[in-house]
Amino acid sequence: MDRETQNEGEEQTLYSFPIVGIGCSAGCLDVLKTFFKNLSPDPDLSFILVMHLDPTRETELNNILEKFTDLEVKIIQDREKIAKNVIFIRPPNKNVVLKEGRFYLEEYKEPRGQRLPIDFLFGSLADQLEDKSIGIVLSGTGTDGTLGLRKIKGHGGIAIVQDPSEAKYSGMPNSALSHVEVDYVLSVKEMAKEILRYVQNYIKPSPDGRYISLPTKVVDNIDEIIELLRGGDGEKILAYKKTTLSRRISKRMAVKNINNFEKYATFLEEHPSERTKLFEEVLIGVTEFFRDKETFMKLKDEVIPEIIKGQKEGDSIRVWVIGCSTGEEAYSIALLFRDYLTEHKIKKKVVIFASDANRKAIKKARSGEYPENISAHVPEKYIRKYFVQEDSTFKIKQSVRNMIVFAHHNAITDPPFSEMDLISCRNFLIYIKTEIQEKLLKIFHYSLKREGFLFLGTAETVGVNSNLFSEINRKAKIFKKKRFSEDLPGYERPFPPLIDYEMKPLKHQVEGRAKKKRLEEINYGQLMNDILLNEYSPSSVVIDSNNRILYTHGRTGKFLEPSVGKAELDIQRMARQGLDLIITSAIKKARTINKEIKFENVRIETNGDTIGINLIVRPIKETPIDEDLLLVIFQENLVKLSDLTENKIEKQIDNLAKQRIEQLQNELKYTKSHLQSTVEELESTNEELKAANEELQSSNEELKSTNEELQTSKEELQSVNEELMTVNNELETKVEELTDLNNDLNNLIESSEIATIFLGEDLNIKRFTPSAKEIFSLIENDIGRDFRDITSKLRYENLTDDISKVQDDLQSIEKDVKTNSDKWYTMRINPYRTEDNRIKGSVLTFFDITEKKRAEEELKDSEQKYKQAYQQAEFYQDLLTHDFNNLLQVILLQINQLENEDIEKINKNILHIKDQIKRGKNLIGNIQRLAKVDENRSKNSIINLTDFTKEQINEVKRAYNKDNVKINFDYPKDTIEVIASNFLDSAIQNLLNNSILHNERDPKKIYIRIGDYKEDDNDFYKISIEDNGKGIPDNQKKQIREGTIPRKNDTSGSMGIGLSIVNKVIQISKGEMWIENKVEADYSQGTRVVILLPKAKTEKN
Repeated sequence: MDRETQNEGEEQTLYSFPIVGIGCSAGCLDVLKTFFKNLSPDPDLSFILVMHLDPTRETELNNILEKFTDLEVKIIQDREKIAKNVIFIRPPNKNVVLKEGRFYLEEYKEPRGQRLPIDFLFGSLADQLEDKSIGIVLSGTGTDGTLGLRKIKGHGGIAIVQDPSEAKYSGMPNSALSHVEVDYVLSVKEMAKEILRYVQNYIKPSPDGRYISLPTKVVDNIDEIIELLRGGDGEKILAYKKTTLSRRISKRMAVKNINNFEKYATFLEEHPSERTKLFEEVLIGVTEFFRDKETFMKLKDEVIPEIIKGQKEGDSIRVWVIGCSTGEEAYSIALLFRDYLTEHKIKKKVVIFASDANRKAIKKARSGEYPENISAHVPEKYIRKYFVQEDSTFKIKQSVRNMIVFAHHNAITDPPFSEMDLISCRNFLIYIKTEIQEKLLKIFHYSLKREGFLFLGTAETVGVNSNLFSEINRKAKIFKKKRFSEDLPGYERPFPPLIDYEMKPLKHQVEGRAKKKRLEEINYGQLMNDILLNEYSPSSVVIDSNNRILYTHGRTGKFLEPSVGKAELDIQRMARQGLDLIITSAIKKARTINKEIKFENVRIETNGDTIGINLIVRPIKETPIDEDLLLVIFQENLVKLSDLTENKIEKQIDNLAKQRIEQLQNELKYTKSHLQSTVEELESTNEELKAANEELQSSNEELKSTNEELQTSKEELQSVNEELMTVNNELETKVEELTDLNNDLNNLIESSEIATIFLGEDLNIKRFTPSAKEIFSLIENDIGRDFRDITSKLRYENLTDDISKVQDDLQSIEKDVKTNSDKWYTMRINPYRTEDNRIKGSVLTFFDITEKKRAEEELKDSEQKYKQAYQQAEFYQDLLTHDFNNLLQVILLQINQLENEDIEKINKNILHIKDQIKRGKNLIGNIQRLAKVDENRSKNSIINLTDFTKEQINEVKRAYNKDNVKINFDYPKDTIEVIASNFLDSAIQNLLNNSILHNERDPKKIYIRIGDYKEDDNDFYKISIEDNGKGIPDNQKKQIREGTIPRKNDTSGSMGIGLSIVNKVIQISKGEMWIENKVEADYSQGTRVVILLPKAKTEKN
């Protein structure tokens, strides 16, 4: 029973990432699609997929799976190196072996029908990755994968099986569940998540990334769990090394998704079932028929003949198989003995005691049923002679089964079997503590006959106990008992148990630390002394509720002796002749009435003599726990002859005779009572057996009827099978035709430049052409995905609504749509019609009309440019006429002022006239620039609005120094900077000139204010210019703002044209302008012009 194969040192492996083996057969294609669709795109795992494939055909499985996963999918090549984030698929007609990080492909040695590629791969994974191996069994028929999964589980790896209720074919999952203690039974959708979670909790890469290391925290904190495991089955695993226990505990923590050690200790205490699971996890064995076949052949050739040769007439051959697990090793040895005896025509009884501490494993071993794939390990002649096939299992014949006695027995804590010819203890010693190994080997020496043999595992040896055994075959690990006297120096008897548990709990079902602590605090020796020293101190024992001896006081050899065969501590079986019936009756009566029972002058035979004793059975009530303990006292009747006279002797003889007669009468009475009870039990049992016999006869008739029905069903199934073969041939032909048609369609799609997408009724993508990738973010793996989850490059938000409308109304839709890259397509959405005119989705086609659209746009642009040129010509005409009129009027005003002025003022006016001429020159230059550039490309710059406005005010005051002009300028003290066109000075000059020229009042008042303004999260400065002039009629305000006022309708003396120009300049500056009445509803009281210019800070941002 090889429970693990890891080295005890710091463990490393060649693989820097976990590897998942997946085995499946019929009905697993959809399962695989679901599994990989639910897997993250970068799991840092490697997957090896073994599927039962037709050996004569190339597989298309890689092409199918590529559509449902982002991982790379490839067929395994010989000597290819394994890599993470890749799905490797076994090629048809090959076995796959993983060795030192590379794949090796092997030809099949077995005939078709007996090949087990899944078992082969799983076994390879278990050998290479040990407790890091992960095996998954999915839908399929047969039993392939069961033995491989057992091997993974035995090496400490994780075993996962698809829920049989979900599997299309449940043969493989059910077989695995019947023969393997799996870790997870999951639906396919849950598997990927659980695997990733398990890997994160249990399999952790080391810092250098080269190896996968085990958790070490549990080893440092395992003592607390050891305390929790004391009592019950848990104690049976305490002899294992801490590293072994640590691995198993770490795995259970990962399975339960518990990362914190203290939490798991609490969980273990609160859930007794988890203790059982942990116990079973430790005891899970890697076992198979004839494991290490060469060593079993050595056993047959070298050991069995010697054992039979040394047997005397009438002797039986006795074999003890320790750690038999589910029985394969015990049956293997039985087959060797049976085959040898049959071959040499020897009649000899063989009794094989097969023991294990795992009750579930023993139950499985007793059934003798194994999956049919054991044929890979059992020689064919043994299969034919000693097995019966039942459905998908092989069952051991009864003749072999009768050779073996399976017992729930712990070789470490329970008394051993004795007088053995052969003890087989393979791959068990290396995982228990060294001191326990040495004691076990001494026990084996005690249990073997003088010429007995010991059969160990390939990695085990007798070590320091070489003085007890001689080596027969080093490679096969076969040893022979050396001849020693019974009293060996340092030799310890097998009692008490090998492990010092202080005091074993009296009640194995006691749960919780508090009760266990009270058990440990009981001192039976002190308890005995307190009771016996008060009255007497004869030989006595304490027994529990199962009549097992817990403590012995004094010499009890005269009254008790060990039973023949399996060693026991049952006081009823150990009682000497004459005491057995009386002690049974006394114990029963003492428990019934809960009082002391005493039998006097009980005669027992001991060492060839007869002695008389008083037997006292007393309930022990001085115990702090609720336990049914009894004190059994053996009180000898001793008489000194020197103290007796002749009369006393005669009197004593008469008394003894009377006592003897009374004793015999009591014995007869108790014997009759016991016999009567036995007869009644026998009669009851006989009635039950009669009823059972009648039920069996009825069942036999039913089975006969069922057998006839099954025979008929078999014939029907054969007929159906022939029909299915015919249908299968037809389907193969159809598949070939569909393959050709599919190839033609694929070539058509690849060569088409029209973007086309085929959608199902649920808007899932069925197929698309390569050109569709230019419009939608599609990849090959998107087939099957919901179209609504795909990112579109179209500037079109109602696409899915239009698709649904087409599917509902069956009316095609055609529209021109544009992409983010300014490409144009004519989109058509048509219903997808089947051959029988059923609607099964929709078809989207996109024709590239970018060139056509560009031609239309160019034509529109040309027309727009002609319109703009005409409008610009009118604008420049108005601009030139209006501004030059203003300039000339200023110049004329300055010339008029020259009259009757002194020379100093004349010079100032001349300078002012020159400034106006320069201004006119600049205006002509600006008009030329404006004619050459588009308004979107006009130069804007940062302007200090406060200083700029002051300059314009000073310019106006110089020009109109003779007029009574009053300008009031109100502005914030902070620096005010705006982004504006280089035409802004002309615009402000126009506004100020209009406020003076078209104002007949005296004085002429102008109010200028600057403040903050916010509009739609945009920051502006607001410039408000008010005057007290004659105002602008309401019917002209809109024309002035839109720049559409005709020159001939400008009744305001060119003021309207000027304001249109100002509005144009403000728009170039990315601002706004509007005109208001100074007094609401009365334009004649003056005009307010409002200008918004963007703040320089906002523009930078």
